[in-house]
Amino acid sequence: MMLEKGLSYNFMVERIAEAKQNHYYVIKVENRECWVKMQPFEIYQNPSKNIIRCEYRGRDSYGSHIFVEDRLSVLYELYTINNIYTFYYIKDGIDMFGNKCVVLSDNYGLTHFLYEELSLEQKHTHTPITCQIISIEKTQKILSLKLCPISKQSPLWIDADLLFRDINKEELIKEYFYNVLHGIKDGKTITQWHNIELLIKQHNNKWIRLYIRFLDRKLKYNVIRQGNLVKIHEFSQLMVCLTNWSKSNYRSWKKMPKSTKYEGLSKAILLLQNDQLQDFLNEFIQTVNVEGIMGEAMKKVNVILSSIEIDSLLFQSRTAQYIQIGELFHKNKSVIYLKYIEAFIGILSYRLNIEISKFQQSVIGEQTERFQIDSSILLKTLTVLGMLIIFLMEKMEYEKLFQYYKAAFHHLKCMFLSVQKKETNQYIYSLLEMMDGNDFFTWNNIKKIHLSTISEEILECCPEQGNNMVEIEDIALDKQLMFPSKMTNEKVLAYWNLYKDGSYVISETPSSQEGLLKSVTLLESCKNGFLLLCYNKGNINKIPIRTLLEKKKKNFKYINGYHQHTRLKEVYTIKSECFILILSLYQKEKYVKLYSTENISQHTSLSLKGNQVVDSVVDETDFYLIPNENKEMIPQRIVYSSPMPLGKNITNIYYAKDILTLKKCGAKI
Repeated sequence: MMLEKGLSYNFMVERIAEAKQNHYYVIKVENRECWVKMQPFEIYQNPSKNIIRCEYRGRDSYGSHIFVEDRLSVLYELYTINNIYTFYYIKDGIDMFGNKCVVLSDNYGLTHFLYEELSLEQKHTHTPITCQIISIEKTQKILSLKLCPISKQSPLWIDADLLFRDINKEELIKEYFYNVLHGIKDGKTITQWHNIELLIKQHNNKWIRLYIRFLDRKLKYNVIRQGNLVKIHEFSQLMVCLTNWSKSNYRSWKKMPKSTKYEGLSKAILLLQNDQLQDFLNEFIQTVNVEGIMGEAMKKVNVILSSIEIDSLLFQSRTAQYIQIGELFHKNKSVIYLKYIEAFIGILSYRLNIEISKFQQSVIGEQTERFQIDSSILLKTLTVLGMLIIFLMEKMEYEKLFQYYKAAFHHLKCMFLSVQKKETNQYIYSLLEMMDGNDFFTWNNIKKIHLSTISEEILECCPEQGNNMVEIEDIALDKQLMFPSKMTNEKVLAYWNLYKDGSYVISETPSSQEGLLKSVTLLESCKNGFLLLCYNKGNINKIPIRTLLEKKKKNFKYINGYHQHTRLKEVYTIKSECFILILSLYQKEKYVKLYSTENISQHTSLSLKGNQVVDSVVDETDFYLIPNENKEMIPQRIVYSSPMPLGKNITNIYYAKDILTLKKCGAKI
């Protein structure tokens, strides 16, 4: 195929690819794949293009073809000649021919030129500028725009179709207007929608105000509950357009949501998608500690509040940061901080109600299966409840809400006692007793509880020490003491004692010498089984136990007991082949998979790294043995026969039931 530089060609889209946080259309040219970068707006519209038009730019230094998406085809796809669209001012500029122009951006992140003067008011960043599309210049591949005059009169009657067309969101009208009530059974919500319809029949433009408030107060939470960041981003962009449109056309309308609120939500989504939220929160805390909520920090508050609404790690690894932010708001008594405290409490209360609901469902499931409550879930819930109690104690206007949360503590305690006796976890019971009483619950108490629930990962991660020798902390090695194995009368054949310097001893008694890393009991039932040495980068070395028992010299110190250039995480003995659960941390997201030990090859050398059971790109890996007696409970959707996949993201609600089943099997996910 002869390609001419500067010309555009049509290609079939083979698939969508992702690399380094960018998305690409993959096309085939001369039986070789070429990647064409997608426009930002295409990522969030769930692209389903079969054909794409691309402009040829030549070859790179490796001889591969370079293509970019044809701008002209994008413009024809997004815009219709003679229609009116909304744009936003970026800056005054000069085009390639030296002519003065105004650079505008649209709702898709594309830039355009306007060759007319703007007023100072229109040059405000968030002020919408309405322009008519006169033509689409095919040679320069740009829009020819005409500025619409500013009308001081209220707009004429506008229906839903015209409104969505005016804000350039026609593709969303079916989902966010005509099908908006799908799945909502709340009678009050349906009544509100009938009021909107009544105003539309009366040709009263106030239906738009009611509609925007309906989206803000009702539909928003339905979208957030679905947990789909793409849909939430789509909704936030719609709300930005609607609020800006209403501000420019109906300045007198009161109690309308501000566009900055949804711009903050949109920013929070992008931070989550790009794995930058953790750094953003830390930077915000540092700025507020030094400067207070002024200047740049003030602009970030909406992002913080929005992140509380959508962050799946709110009750997990990021709880401490949100508590610290709440504390910063709480310490200052100014009016502006009070506003943030009220918003903070409202949003956190909503998330907490959802969390308690999930907890109740979990308890019901546990009762059915006769399992105990997962203490970590209860502790996380109690942590945030305690934090809210502190906010509410000093404010009389929150008295009713305060009583609600006191009742929530009591309810949780009763629920806890109904499914397991207090003797099974005296610490949890004592905690519930204290929080259900009248004791003042200080910040230090909350932080202690929080550390007991979320810092396990930090405690388990141990730094490397000189000459690549890795020392494993006692807290990680003693983790099995938290879940003691069942008492057994089986005959003990020997003990395998591993030391930090890599040496090991086969003895008839467990060792207590200095430098001991692990002492493993070799039972008679396991003599035909295997020893599994599990390492932090996703490797497992599988050694037949019989090779250890055949060592002739008892109490002799052998060398090369484990692979010393990686960190040993777990040591297991198994009677026969079984499944092992692999929990991997990659780019601060956790993934889970089940992998059969049958797929791991046997080795006679303890010093080998063994087989890779998950892609080596992982940052950290934890392992949990699934006993064969729980084999029937194993969720098949999480079983993998290939070692490379990371598995399923544990925050994916589609696999929530599978994750719960794995927890019942003893895994700490």
